Amino acid sequence: AATALPWPDQSMDLCLVPELLQHVPDWRACLAEAVRVLRPGGALYISTSNVLCPVQEEFKLPLYSWYPGFLKRHYEDLAATSRPELAGYAAHPAVNWFTFYGLRRHLACYGLSAIDRFEMSDPAGQPLLRRAALALVRASPLLRLCAHIATPYTILLAFKPGP
Repeated sequence: AATALPWPDQSMDLCLVPELLQHVPDWRACLAEAVRVLRPGGALYISTSNVLCPVQEEFKLPLYSWYPGFLKRHYEDLAATSRPELAGYAAHPAVNWFTFYGLRRHLACYGLSAIDRFEMSDPAGQPLLRRAALALVRASPLLRLCAHIATPYTILLAFKPGP
């Protein structure tokens, strides 16, 4: 189970958590477990749902990620029972929604520092327009927020302080 990994403390150089956190009720325990097995100097990769983006694949409903929690739970119940066609591609749609900023804050409580998809992107070999757009997004907090709003998934890479 993601909340009880079978490895000893600080035994992994890299932990991958792709498309998991949005589907498990106790996402905090999942992250705590990933941090537990991560060695000092190790990296944690996370991809998950992005509550900032109005366009999602989880449900075939307009602006679904912006719905209040009680309404999301209502549609999740419907999708799991009488209206499965409401769900997008997932048999078990997201029950948790995240932002890069919120996950970064949460991981900072464990002493991890995190970078987003825009810091991970390598501009080398990219067309001039793409390199310029990436430079602008990296330089402007407002443009970075707009770029996060435009991307349906949150992606981050967090680092555990090394020796």
